[in-house]
Amino acid sequence: MVARPRRAHGPLASCTRRLAGVAPGLVALLVSGCVAVAVGVFACAGLVSRYVADDFCTASILAERGFVGAQVTWYMVWSGRFAFFAVIDVLDGLGAWTVPLTPAGLLLGWIVASAAAVRPFVPQARHALLLTMVLVTATLATTPQLWQSLYWQTGAVTYLLPIVLATAYVGVVWRLRRAWACGRATWVWTVVGVVLVVVAVGCSETALAALDAGLGLALLGVLGWYRAADRRIVLRTLAMGLSAGLLASLIVALAPGNVVRATFFHAPDLAVRVIGPLVFPIYVLAQVVVQAPAYAVLGYAVPFGVGLSAQWSSGPLQRSAARRLRRLLIAGALLVSAAAVFPSFYLGGAAPPARAQVIPQAVVVAALMACGFLDGRARVAAPAWLTRPSWHRWLIGAAVVGLLVFGPLLTVARTIVLGGEMRAYAGQVDRLDQQARQAHAAGQARAVVQRVHGPPSLLLDELGPDPSVVLNRCAASYYGLDAIVATD
Repeated sequence: MVARPRRAHGPLASCTRRLAGVAPGLVALLVSGCVAVAVGVFACAGLVSRYVADDFCTASILAERGFVGAQVTWYMVWSGRFAFFAVIDVLDGLGAWTVPLTPAGLLLGWIVASAAAVRPFVPQARHALLLTMVLVTATLATTPQLWQSLYWQTGAVTYLLPIVLATAYVGVVWRLRRAWACGRATWVWTVVGVVLVVVAVGCSETALAALDAGLGLALLGVLGWYRAADRRIVLRTLAMGLSAGLLASLIVALAPGNVVRATFFHAPDLAVRVIGPLVFPIYVLAQVVVQAPAYAVLGYAVPFGVGLSAQWSSGPLQRSAARRLRRLLIAGALLVSAAAVFPSFYLGGAAPPARAQVIPQAVVVAALMACGFLDGRARVAAPAWLTRPSWHRWLIGAAVVGLLVFGPLLTVARTIVLGGEMRAYAGQVDRLDQQARQAHAAGQARAVVQRVHGPPSLLLDELGPDPSVVLNRCAASYYGLDAIVATD
């Protein structure tokens, strides 16, 4: 006879078992609170954003030529990013007060869109919200140029807005599936999806390439592996989205202004054009895993736990299916990231600017989270520390929880420091704005203002002593002056 393992008794063992029962909920609550604080700090730091660099140029052209005239001007003489110029001119037309609200608005839109995108996969709405906040926190915390990607209005509309729109498109696909299953009309959501794709593609070449590649791979994936009853509506939706994206891409590529802009780049060698996009996704992955291991653990462990919860409510996922999906996700993320940076390597022979890297960064983080969720769904048994708790397992669990919390708390601390720099910088910009407006009110044609010295993390041009520089001319036009000079 085989002896049964004896179950530990006593108050200590009983307390350990009770703690094991409530530990997952406590950990989820702790991590949720930390990432919520991190997202809130991200949003609050943007309240001191101001006009800077290219913002003066788009606002001045809008004031001179009107909305339609500004669209024609930019398309003919600078860039085919038709959606970017339309959105930024709407914001400029509303006024400079939109600048501090843009980061918070984009973050809110990203959270809502991401929650709608992941809700069909998770059993509870709070889990969807948790995954969403982890995605936002991990992406922004590991992006190489947070200031320009989120807090500079021009950079945020160019690169972060397409992420929000692409995420919203995923939610639209789920809404279309639900409408089709209920026998309701689907054309409204189809139009919404097409509009989202067109606007996202028209914001930047990086978003254009990433979204076209993503839609193409999704279409191939549905054709090859998706066999559900709603396969036809999903195929039609993705095909219309891809067609709209390719058409919008053609509008961007055929802009006469691209010829003018291309003169600022030198044609790279063929080897750089080919090797650069293939290597860069590995760099992005290493940046998340090696340089920010706390965020890598956060991005994998939280979806893993949510996947376990989804498994307990709807049954486990077959390991073979999870393994196949994981491979497809990793390959797709690397291909989309490579496509995102391809225009920059092809035209300029170098990686895209740091602010543009938020797009491949978001793709890699989302793929990492999806892999964690699939591994959680495919786990047959609950973790040992839940079923057979012991002190050494509790110590390991506590270390993992500490690492989960460390990432968001580090993000909060770094963002608070960045917010202090932004607040000091905003004070200088407000002083310059007041001096320029006083000169205009006094009827002066030329204004001499105190020069602004941005923090090292900003890395954008500032007004200088030469009134003939493009930025000085844009600022002078914005304030209604003939010339503006910034001196120390």
